Amino acid sequence: MMIKTLAQASIFATSLFGATAVLATPITFDFSNGATASNASYLTTLEMSEGGIDLDVTAYKNTMLGWRSAYVAQWDSGLGVSGGASNTQVDGQYRDEALVFDFSQDVTLQSISFMLFDSNDQALVLDLDADRFWDAYIADISKGDMNTVDGVSSFTFSENFVTSLMGILALDSTDNFTVLSLTVDNQRASVPEPSMIALLGIGLIGLGL
Repeated sequence: MMIKTLAQASIFATSLFGATAVLATPITFDFSNGATASNASYLTTLEMSEGGIDLDVTAYKNTMLGWRSAYVAQWDSGLGVSGGASNTQVDGQYRDEALVFDFSQDVTLQSISFMLFDSNDQALVLDLDADRFWDAYIADISKGDMNTVDGVSSFTFSENFVTSLMGILALDSTDNFTVLSLTVDNQRASVPEPSMIALLGIGLIGLGL
């Protein structure tokens, strides 16, 4: 009976320990602030915090002198870049603009949503943490890759892209869109409680017996 009880405890402890070893919690950053385009906020850095993760968003635009810092435009349709054809959207070729998302830790990209994303728009997503530039490519998103409901176009990443520094660019002259929200998974590992360690010990003893 003792062996049977310990064996049952081993199964319970092992399964419980495995289930809590790593936390993967979906966290959504909503970039809409309820303002209209004419009343958009223009920020050097947008600072946010959700689910224990800090996020800094900065903006850049390509000039004759190369990439230079710009202002992040925030309004009810999400985020854009000040400059180019629109002061409140991410604009494309000849007005190349980019948003950079700097997370306080590694995250797994889950999904991203856009507004004002038309059939001829494309968004390039890059891992700016990559060791080599040819490893930076994550996704080239077009309208057909997304599900659009009530003007919100949502894209789900099909692979487990892990990064702490992500860039979103518009490269074509017809590209104009805003970034409304971004959902990621928390990659932080949990630390087992002492009681969990004890359960695991009992489980190992049971397996030994």
